[in-house]
Amino acid sequence: MIQKYYKYRAFDEFTDRIITNSSLYYASPHDFNDPFDCQLSFRESYSKKEIREFFIDFLTRRPDFPLPLKKLISEYGKSEQFINFAKQHMNKFIQNVGIVSLSKNYNNILMWSHYADNHKGLVFEFSEIQKYNKISKMIGTSITYKNSYDLLSYTPASKEDQINELEKLFLTKHNHWIYEEEFRLIDFSFQGEKEFPKEILTSIIFGLNTKQSDIDHMIQLCKDNGFEHVKFKKAQKAPGKFALEFIDIT
Repeated sequence: MIQKYYKYRAFDEFTDRIITNSSLYYASPHDFNDPFDCQLSFRESYSKKEIREFFIDFLTRRPDFPLPLKKLISEYGKSEQFINFAKQHMNKFIQNVGIVSLSKNYNNILMWSHYADNHKGLVFEFSEIQKYNKISKMIGTSITYKNSYDLLSYTPASKEDQINELEKLFLTKHNHWIYEEEFRLIDFSFQGEKEFPKEILTSIIFGLNTKQSDIDHMIQLCKDNGFEHVKFKKAQKAPGKFALEFIDIT
C-alpha cells in the first residue's frame, strides 16, 4: 500500500503557489510554533579529549576555517568556551535548514482547525513522495514523539552518532503533538520554494466550511496549471458522530 502524505493549508497567495509554481515551501525551524522544535538542549560539560576530537573533525569538514587546530584548542579548549563555540556554529547550521511539514492523516478534526483555517481551508494529498526525495536529494522521515529526551551532544563519537544526534534534534517532539502524525521533508542547506513533480499531487480535499468560491478557484487553478489529473473531495459531517466523511466532487 502506497503511503500518502497531506499538507493542511488555509486559502492565501502562498497556497496558490503550490499549484501555480508546483512547489512546496521549505521553512526555517525558527518559524515553528513549538518552542522546543529543533531547539533541544545539549550537554554542558565536555572532556579535553572530546573537545580535541571535535575540532579535528570540524577542520576536516571546514578546511577553509582561518584558525588551525592548536589555536582552536588554545582559545576554546575549556568546556565553557567550547560550548559557546559549538552552540554558535550549530545555530548557524540550523539557520540554513529548510523543512516541509506534512501529515500522514487527512481526517483529523484538530488539524483542520489548527492548520486549515477552522475547516475553511484545504488539504493537499501527495503520493509516492520518494520521487520528490530522489529529485531533491533530501531526507523524508517521520517525527518521534516522547515525553522526555536525553541531552544531545556537540561531540558525537562517530559518523553514525552524528546522524543520530541530528535526527533527534530535527525529528523529536513532545507527545502533546502526536495528533499531527507529522512527516518531514528536510533540506540541510536550503530554504524557500522547491518544485515537485506534478504527478505526486493526487488529490485536494476541501474543508467542511470551505466557501464555494474558493473551491471553484482551486479547481480552475489546477486546470490552468497542468494538474488536470487531481481529484477533488469535500468534508462533511458524519451523521450521529463527532467525525468527518469525504465525498467526491467534480
